[in-house]
Amino acid sequence: MNANTGNTNMVLEDIKTALISEMISYEFYSHSSISVNLTSCMHAFQDMMWEEEKHVNWLKKEYEKLGGAEKIEYDHCKFGGIALPMLDIDVVTALDVAIKEESSSIKMYNDLFERYNDSETGKLFETLLSDEKKHLEKWRAIYKDVLGYDVKGNRPGDEVYSFTKDDIEIIKIALQSEKKAFSFYNNAINSVDIIDGMHAFQHMAWEEEMHVKKLESEYYRLTKEKPVVEDNPKQISNIKNDSDALFALDLAIKEEKNSLQRYLELEGKCTNSKLKEVIWEMIESEWDHLNQWRRTHEAIKEKDFPII
Repeated sequence: MNANTGNTNMVLEDIKTALISEMISYEFYSHSSISVNLTSCMHAFQDMMWEEEKHVNWLKKEYEKLGGAEKIEYDHCKFGGIALPMLDIDVVTALDVAIKEESSSIKMYNDLFERYNDSETGKLFETLLSDEKKHLEKWRAIYKDVLGYDVKGNRPGDEVYSFTKDDIEIIKIALQSEKKAFSFYNNAINSVDIIDGMHAFQHMAWEEEMHVKKLESEYYRLTKEKPVVEDNPKQISNIKNDSDALFALDLAIKEEKNSLQRYLELEGKCTNSKLKEVIWEMIESEWDHLNQWRRTHEAIKEKDFPII
């Protein structure tokens, strides 16, 4: 296919895909250049950051030359990315991700070059492919120098560090659920007519607040930003003052069942394995909550709790 006379829209989309990939790599290298715990590797990551910036500029120029008018910017929530700790990144971990990222880029540019090899755009992809191969060899050499042996395999991608826009959406959905649960339990603390019921709701409100903090921390791990998730008061079940404790507990059991089902569905959609672990923690916690409420419900029915 000739990129200049063929399907221009398809070419522009492919350039956009390459651009986003380079922007993700640029951010990863930029972050690693100040965070890895080995000075010589910090310089290597900085050099590679500049290389990726050069690639970004080349691709943007080609995109505009072919008539692309969209302003392309990297957005974690839209495109996903690479998540590593903020500071003191283990250099072996960072090098492992770098090698896998370069391997992925080589595959991408090889495919794009084959698709457009008879065009000017194809020549650009060929140049980028050659650069990425050089980058891979550089990282392999550094890896061998640091560890004393060569890296094993070049399988692209790593679910522990890579994340997608779906992972971001999963955290937002989970946060909405936990904030709803916190509001429900917090409202119930001073509304039920049994003092031990108040204590139970107080404890559960604290647990849901901890869930919110954990999910916010996970969101920050992936995006380096604080999540913005609006509460929806219409979704919160209100408990009136002096409500019957059994009525409140029936609502709590219903909420926990819904939450458990929601987390089971979200877990199956996770692509980031670290996030999957967090969601599993939530599943185990919600299951424990459900069992606690059932025991409390039974104890109140048997009048084991003192009336206020």
